[in-house]
Amino acid sequence: MPRPPPRRRALLAALVALGLPAGAPGCLFAPDPCTDLLKCSEGEGGAGGGSSPAGPGSASTTGGGGHNPCATDAECALGPTPTCEPATLTCRNCAVEECRAPLGGPCADDAACITGLCVAGGCAGCTSDAQCPSKVCEAAVCKAPTGAPCAQNSDCLGGECRFGLCKINIGHACKVAEDCFNGLCEQGACQACFDDLQCPGTACGTSDELGRCLLPPGAACWPESQKIVSCFKGTCSGFPAKCQ
Repeated sequence: MPRPPPRRRALLAALVALGLPAGAPGCLFAPDPCTDLLKCSEGEGGAGGGSSPAGPGSASTTGGGGHNPCATDAECALGPTPTCEPATLTCRNCAVEECRAPLGGPCADDAACITGLCVAGGCAGCTSDAQCPSKVCEAAVCKAPTGAPCAQNSDCLGGECRFGLCKINIGHACKVAEDCFNGLCEQGACQACFDDLQCPGTACGTSDELGRCLLPPGAACWPESQKIVSCFKGTCSGFPAKCQ
């Protein structure tokens, strides 16, 4: 009988070590509360839990130095993409935080607003489904489509927020690869990859990204500092962040 490829052996070995069934939905390498990563890391709930660690106006434990008072973006020096949060006038690092602008805040993109709608350079509340990129408006807020920033599951059209982006977890129903946190949708569910052939145009990750398809150019992405899924080429930058 031919031996399975190294990546598949690594995945199966980890499952056996944890006593998990090979077809177990949710977290492959660890039981809850690590419901997203293929293995847990330091910190409560693993390396990120189901939603982003900081919402608008909340304190941050990342980015170095916490939240400093500011009046403009230029006064902020922490992290690679610092911004002056308009609601609280504190410095935030939008490479590692859920940093959508509040209602009335400045914007250049629908996804940059906590309301999911940017009108004439300002974050606005929706009044009809037709105004929203997701075509769903609830309580004056547009549901976030796949790949858009989020703070909690209820923000997302698909009902799942993974590390600050609307993505579907392993074992859950999907339609296309872009729906999935792991970048692979097979037989109607998000799956872990075992070889590069399962990730057209990119590759199946190794080490910290074992079982996850690397992201193609233009894809919504997580900053390198989070070590979740890297861009296949270039870097993850901007807000909303995309593979450049």
